[in-house]
Amino acid sequence: MLLRSIISILLLTFVTSAFAQVTVNVFMNGIKSGQYRIKTDETTGGGIFYKKSVYKSAERLAIELKGSDMEKAMYKRSVDVTDGADHSLYLATETPDIKGQFVISGKGILKRLAKGKPVTLYLLLNPANDKMMAPSRKLYIGSLSAK
Repeated sequence: MLLRSIISILLLTFVTSAFAQVTVNVFMNGIKSGQYRIKTDETTGGGIFYKKSVYKSAERLAIELKGSDMEKAMYKRSVDVTDGADHSLYLATETPDIKGQFVISGKGILKRLAKGKPVTLYLLLNPANDKMMAPSRKLYIGSLSAK
């Protein structure tokens, strides 16, 4: 009886955590260089750290998101890259061919990261059709920074 209750609690925890998170894959120069998970209700924390030299040698930065919010076709998705005070630095739209992939091609972003200044990433979900009554949403998806 005790074993059954422990297994059911573990299974319930695993199932609820699997549905309430977003997986973020980070690509530098087209090569996967890291991955982290963040819960959809988080507003701070989460992200990935690299050495400044990694950002200095990077020419292209892309992220790929996987999670429940990426499956909804009723939204147009974009990623807002902001500084620490939530001032928008770059807006990356979703790659048309690959669902959930966003290329952050602003050279200023890579220079900022190479100097050791962090950036915060937000997923913006806007209705695909202007006539829809679905609300726009802004979800925190982590930060990129240097050690």
